[in-house]
Amino acid sequence: MARSDKLLVDRDEGNISHLFADAFAGKDINMAGADTEFFFRKIAHDFNNLLNIIMGNVEVTIKNVAEHSQIRMNLEDVPGASKRAQDLVEKLLAVGLPNSKQIGLLEVQSVVKCALRLIRTSLPANIEVRENVSDGSSLILADYSQIHRVIMNLCTNACQAMEKNGGRLSVILFDTDVSPDNCHNLSITPGSYVCLSVADTGQGIDSETIDRIFDPYFSTRAKGNGLGLHIVHEIVSGYGGDIGVKSEPGQWTVFNVYLPRIYPN
Repeated sequence: MARSDKLLVDRDEGNISHLFADAFAGKDINMAGADTEFFFRKIAHDFNNLLNIIMGNVEVTIKNVAEHSQIRMNLEDVPGASKRAQDLVEKLLAVGLPNSKQIGLLEVQSVVKCALRLIRTSLPANIEVRENVSDGSSLILADYSQIHRVIMNLCTNACQAMEKNGGRLSVILFDTDVSPDNCHNLSITPGSYVCLSVADTGQGIDSETIDRIFDPYFSTRAKGNGLGLHIVHEIVSGYGGDIGVKSEPGQWTVFNVYLPRIYPN
């Protein structure tokens, strides 16, 4: 990118924000609530995937270009511009989507079933979905759209792990009592929880990656969602819960989301 072009991009970011804010009003889109949020965040996620591919290829190419050359100087502008583009996407989402949380008693079963209906519409034929989500009253105190986002993110990542060879996505929801002996690997206190288990038979995750999987912007592949997992963890932690991850590389991965259970009076 030439220096003059770089300045034009910087100067036009404010105008682009206003244009996207108008589009994100969603006046012509017949969706509501969490489904609308998922739609816009899916667009943002796909856009970030493209930027990751661009940045990855540029980083590899720079190593093979002579230092102090004009080509290298142009290439060195790309990562910074791509990072600004990622930041701009987050700003656009903040403008276009409501920030206020509507926290209340939430029946988790209904949120899971809604998310799985959306997931099934885009799955390839080689991925099977198994769910064990019985009708009931597993209540938590949370915002619907945030919990919907947690479920969609984990299920989408699980499906991406099985894209090449197919497999099985298993989603289980159950109530559990966590004792002091069972929570030493989790940042939660003993008590009653609703546990959402999302498992896949995909490529698995090694132990070194699991240690970093919730870090901001961390991803092991261009088509990844490290930012999404970081935000998912922040959402769950904000409600006094935590996420446990277990995996066998090359075979399976399980994410267990623990959210404090509420007993109505």
